[in-house]
Amino acid sequence: MQRDRVGLFGFATGGVFVLTLAEPQTQSSVVNNENLSFKGGVVYYAPCAELIQKPAFPLLILVGRDDQRTGAHCEEGTRPTGADGNPVEVHVYPGVKHGFADPHWGASGEILGFPAAYDSRAAEDALARAHGFLDRTLKGKSP
Repeated sequence: MQRDRVGLFGFATGGVFVLTLAEPQTQSSVVNNENLSFKGGVVYYAPCAELIQKPAFPLLILVGRDDQRTGAHCEEGTRPTGADGNPVEVHVYPGVKHGFADPHWGASGEILGFPAAYDSRAAEDALARAHGFLDRTLKGKSP
């Protein structure tokens, strides 16, 4: 592991933790004598209402349009890098529910009273996007 190239990956509640760690205030409160920081974060099915305006590191958000658990009211696209923060890429999968990357749910499942379903096409696309994002943010490779 290279200590200067660490990224975060979170699903659902784990994604909320990634978003929390992307808050600039959280980054500044971590004891870190070498001033190391996370280089990127991938978030699956976390509430878009939690999105940070000026994240401390680049973020990739992957959500299903029909995710009732997170209330996925996300807008597709990328907020560009600027002096005030890092880019946030959002990809919304139409017709896709919570848990789309987990084959455990099969075609139809439920989590905490909300519908969940595996979607192989969305899962494969999301994984490819996550790999590309991590290559760019952790390894510095061009798209």
